[in-house]
Amino acid sequence: MILNIKKILVPVDGSKSSFEAARYALNVAKLNNAKITLLYVSIIPQFPRYFESLERYEAEIRREASEWFNTIKRFEEAKDVEIEEVVNTTALSIVEGIVQVAEEGKYDLIIISPRGKSMIKRLLLGSVTSGVVTYATCPVLVVR
Repeated sequence: MILNIKKILVPVDGSKSSFEAARYALNVAKLNNAKITLLYVSIIPQFPRYFESLERYEAEIRREASEWFNTIKRFEEAKDVEIEEVVNTTALSIVEGIVQVAEEGKYDLIIISPRGKSMIKRLLLGSVTSGVVTYATCPVLVVR
């Protein structure tokens, strides 16, 4: 079976492992002449830091994600790869946000790191990664 990979979704959370997964995804994109979408999903916490302004909170989330996306776009592997950036702040959970974007965008592949910022060593896969592997309707590649 030959895979026709043209659209790759890469969830990013600013962790070292998510940057490593992004670097791997850039190489896969080059090999397949595919487009990459960098995705950051943030849910609004029950007790946001900015009670007076959810717009201010969302602006901070977008600024932080933009910094991460720009870091990835400066990787040597990013040269000649088409990169799109998406920030999703409307999801009820991180897993739901990733799976929803993947389905709506008809992605061919999700490339994700095994653990995010929490880096809980006792878990083989982080809860977000495990949820994405469980619920995604496209193939998921977990990169160590």
